[in-house]
Amino acid sequence: MARLPKLNLLGIAQDKLKNSHKNIVTKECHTFLGVLITVGHLLMRYMHDQKSQENIMSDSQLGSSKCLCGAVSIKAFNISPEVTACHCAMCRKWGGGPALALQCGADLEIEGVDNVKVFDSSEWAERGFCSSCGTHLFYRIKGTGEYSIPAGFFPELDDLKIEVQYFIDKKPSYYCFSNKTRELTEKEVFDLYAPEE
Repeated sequence: MARLPKLNLLGIAQDKLKNSHKNIVTKECHTFLGVLITVGHLLMRYMHDQKSQENIMSDSQLGSSKCLCGAVSIKAFNISPEVTACHCAMCRKWGGGPALALQCGADLEIEGVDNVKVFDSSEWAERGFCSSCGTHLFYRIKGTGEYSIPAGFFPELDDLKIEVQYFIDKKPSYYCFSNKTRELTEKEVFDLYAPEE
């Protein structure tokens, strides 16, 4: 990743203030400071996002597997070791319990696509399964093209841990996980992921 040059934002702002007439903040100087602050915030957000992405990529794993009948194979190159659990009614109906999934990004290869049936499950996502044996293959975000694949699909992966639970307020009382995780309610999930109208 290319390194951004270090900027002395405070020094630039102080120089601009010194050069304003009689230390009065002029309209031009005020505008300049506003732009400077905005750029600073954007740079900090960019560096935070890049650092987060580097951490995910450094921990990511490669996985390859086939559905139960072997008609569909998936190879994922950036599998996060953090398992997500979704307790929404649709996931529980789809799989008989919470959906335990691995975020795999958009970089994957699917062979046997003629055997993949896709169900348009919401405005922002779709679910894929094998049309021959019914194996659940993926949950895909339409807007980003990112895939979540059932954690059990890649049996060779090790060191996985449930890190976050979605729709925690919809979880029935007859099961629970013993480890501590981040928990998001239905509202929090929609606030994070639902497309803007």
